[in-house]
Amino acid sequence: MSLHVGDLLVVNLPSMYQPPRLSTPGILIQRDVTGGYPTGQPLVARYTAGAPAGTDLSTITDNTCLHQPTPCPSPQVPWTVHVTVTA
Repeated sequence: MSLHVGDLLVVNLPSMYQPPRLSTPGILIQRDVTGGYPTGQPLVARYTAGAPAGTDLSTITDNTCLHQPTPCPSPQVPWTVHVTVTA
């Protein structure tokens, strides 16, 4: 995905995803994150493109049963997007 400095990136994912993380902070500036695991609400994360460079934005699903003494066999599903910001 390509953005220009100042562009807005909105990520919408199902409620079982954790808030996304950046591989290189400062390239995208997090504006807000709502929902996601464990809220039960759809995940919405907004970022502003802040500096020319590349970064990966990634997250993974989570489930309450994974944190029990006997974890459930629920697979975790990763999600990643590579973002290139240009001037």
